[in-house]
Amino acid sequence: SVPSPDVLAARADEINRLLRESNVNDRSRPAVVGACMLALWKSKGNLRKEPEHILADINQSCEAAFLKANKPLLAKSLHVDEANDKLAVKARRIIAILERLNVAVLTAEHDYLGQLYETFFQYAGGNTIGQYFTPRHVAAFCTDLLAVSKNDVCLDPACGTGGFLIAAMNRIAREHQLSRDQMVKLVQKRLIGFDAEPVTAALCVANMILRGDGSSSVHRGDCFTA
Repeated sequence: SVPSPDVLAARADEINRLLRESNVNDRSRPAVVGACMLALWKSKGNLRKEPEHILADINQSCEAAFLKANKPLLAKSLHVDEANDKLAVKARRIIAILERLNVAVLTAEHDYLGQLYETFFQYAGGNTIGQYFTPRHVAAFCTDLLAVSKNDVCLDPACGTGGFLIAAMNRIAREHQLSRDQMVKLVQKRLIGFDAEPVTAALCVANMILRGDGSSSVHRGDCFTA
């Protein structure tokens, strides 16, 4: 099941404490947790937990996920610092927490990376990377207001972690009763997102990968010059 907000808040507090003890600053924390989520999903939990291996395994799994999604330019944007010896020790516990939250199996059903910002990082002193993210219920309301359908092309010029794009995906799948495979094929050319911040763009692509589609047209860059 999807963990309750209280459970997420408690685990968020623990993860942030572990990252703080590992000398990971606020700005870097979304990338670290996003990398752990993606690596856990890509490896199906088969990450070596020893301190000398775990960070390298996380990075290798993330890079493999981006390359498989044909996003080589973002392959190294989401990574952990392999030279951080303190993080190497704490990462085992972070991975264990994410496993207990069912991250490896529920990502397609639940927008964990969106909740990462809404729940995890509001407990890390608020906004961490100079951006502000639309709550998921607001994004869903907007797609309903626009009556987004499978015949539309949706562009988000500042897509962040992809909340509006995912809301569009969810509405189209629901309204047209599409299977996941049908949805993946449809959104490859009908969902377009831009974000100039490398980590945020990588997190958006990671969010799409976790939901079964890493090939959607999400780009790192300025929408006005692309």
